[in-house]
Amino acid sequence: MHRVDGLSFATVYPKASALESWRVVSLAECPKQEVSIEQLRAAIIDADSYRHQRTILFALTDGGGNVRARYREVAPPNDVECADLAQELCSVSQFSWKPQWLVLINRPLYIVLEAGVLLEEDGTIIAESVFPSTGDKSIARQFGGALNSSNLRRALNDAPTTDRAVWAPLLSRWSAVYGHAVTECLVQNTMFSALGLSETLFHPIPEYEVAGAQRIVVSHACCRLKKFAAPIVKIPRGVFSTAFFKHAALGNLFRQFVDKTNSSAGPNTVEAVESGEKIYVSRIGAESRRMTNEPELIARLGDIGFSIFRGQGQSFERQVAAFRKASLVVGPYGSGLTNIAFAKPGGTLCELRPLHARGHVRMRVDEYARICGLMGIFYCAHVSPNDIDADKWEANIPEILKIAQELS
Repeated sequence: MHRVDGLSFATVYPKASALESWRVVSLAECPKQEVSIEQLRAAIIDADSYRHQRTILFALTDGGGNVRARYREVAPPNDVECADLAQELCSVSQFSWKPQWLVLINRPLYIVLEAGVLLEEDGTIIAESVFPSTGDKSIARQFGGALNSSNLRRALNDAPTTDRAVWAPLLSRWSAVYGHAVTECLVQNTMFSALGLSETLFHPIPEYEVAGAQRIVVSHACCRLKKFAAPIVKIPRGVFSTAFFKHAALGNLFRQFVDKTNSSAGPNTVEAVESGEKIYVSRIGAESRRMTNEPELIARLGDIGFSIFRGQGQSFERQVAAFRKASLVVGPYGSGLTNIAFAKPGGTLCELRPLHARGHVRMRVDEYARICGLMGIFYCAHVSPNDIDADKWEANIPEILKIAQELS
């Protein structure tokens, strides 16, 4: 190992430059004080005179809780392993979430704009600002901004410095994915607005044109934005939520966000959005977890009254509007299923998935079942067999059609 400006690198880069080789600090290790939202707001507005300048301040925004899971009984897959996984996905009696806090770090920091990662002045990573990738753990992957061991020191030295305003991370590498944009970034923005913090916060964003779901995040930011050409910016202090960078979209903050979104989008907000009570969420064109016979499944579901929804390239408003009338949603595991949160309460989601995903023995992620539990929607799952190391899969269309007709 060798050290560069307080940053630890593996001797060989990038092969061995895993995140674990960097010096990381957790907020749990720092001096902290719990305060009320009002005290936190006062500290943000007048941070220079606040007496706890070297203390991290935490204000509770969600006390945690749980909701009872709701399921529809459907015929299990004929394949034994698939039936076991489908049953496992529908066996949790309730979903819980932990307390969530709004954090003020009242000291100079660096922020990596593309990923929202926070660094101390000596380059130490703040662990809570990094999403733990399930794949490549290199700094280039985790941080974004084309940063690596050969150019990070220069980027830190050349980083522009903001004024004395308070800043908060907005974009994450994962907000390029629609589901993460909605469940992480837009929820955080809604929280800032509800707490009356929008006027006192800024979001730094990259100067280049962001794409896809990141553009949706930027267009809905409630705080002021400022563009920077540099990949890293030095900030006087940082504010972010402990719910940031989390897969599980479960908690009162998410429910409040959905309620606000539904109430603020009137019937005439989006013109001529194709919608229906039965929706199939397509993944045609997706690079990962490709269903090889999806065109056939789409045609067969269309014959029994399903509207086909393709979210790629659509605005957030259009995606929300498309699901307002839905009482039954069917679709393969993927970000588009996040929109089930905007469907009718008491409706049903039937999630389709392969038995295996590349690098995983079983597809056990319960992200969309959690959203259903939180929003009062019934959940069921169908699993189709595939090779253990395969990323593509073939759906069992006869079994899926039978379930769709049972649920209609």
